Amino acid sequence: MTAVQLTENPILFHDVVDLGGLKVGYLAYNQFVNNNSAHRQLNNVFGRFKSEGVQELVLDLRYNPGGSVLTTRILASLVYSASSSTEFGSIIYNDKLDAYFNRALYFLESIPIVNEDNFMVGEEPINSFNGLSRVFVLTSGSTASASELLIVGLSPYLEVITIGTTTVGKNEGSVTLYDSRNSLFRRNKSEDLNPNHTYAIQPIISKLSNSEGFSDYSGGLEPDVVIDEKDFLEDFKPLGDLEEPLLAKAVSMITGEVAARQASGRVTGYNFDYEDKRRRRLEKTLLDCLERK
Repeated sequence: MTAVQLTENPILFHDVVDLGGLKVGYLAYNQFVNNNSAHRQLNNVFGRFKSEGVQELVLDLRYNPGGSVLTTRILASLVYSASSSTEFGSIIYNDKLDAYFNRALYFLESIPIVNEDNFMVGEEPINSFNGLSRVFVLTSGSTASASELLIVGLSPYLEVITIGTTTVGKNEGSVTLYDSRNSLFRRNKSEDLNPNHTYAIQPIISKLSNSEGFSDYSGGLEPDVVIDEKDFLEDFKPLGDLEEPLLAKAVSMITGEVAARQASGRVTGYNFDYEDKRRRRLEKTLLDCLERK
């Protein structure tokens, strides 16, 4: 076997589904990657959504562990059109650093283009939705950090409907520190790095909140509709398939239609009816215990 360096495209899959004239945009997004290329690709996806007349949006963040706060603001600004003076959230530090670094995070009206030293050298118009009143977000026990910030950050401005399982509960922010003292231990230019030290540290230094000051989600965000995809592994559908359980439930809630079809002896499709198999097993175990007593 030969080892290779692999860079995953954070945009795993996206599509526009036409449900009898109702356009639904679907995006499976796996990491908040902070670079010009990733931001432009994300902007292009929403450009397609807008050009095809998408009316409802489903964001699939079930495998997204987080990433860049800037990228979170960009995605939030693509979902919800707001001025650059509208607060999305804030970064909160301890009482020693708060006076120096505490700052609000705002929605964006354009995507910043930066050079290799992270200085802004241009900008690109952002393909924000206008008038989107709600967004469906698919979650799991792997949904963390920037993904959770997106959910709580959008909540004051539009209806965020979550489907899946409880998220991780990482409401903190961190920073990567190198042995690069001339740039305050942040990697700036390669000549500032100590070549004898090949490690870096990633301390947690802040807490993240939304514009209403809500930051208490260390126990995770509980979904509005509980569906555990692990209960469907025997017949699991690809992401983006309208019979995939979490997306099927979102589509069912969006359409409100009964357009079910029979497959493998069970009803699937838009009329998706979730059954909590783990709860059923637990109830059976309790009944067995009671019967033995």
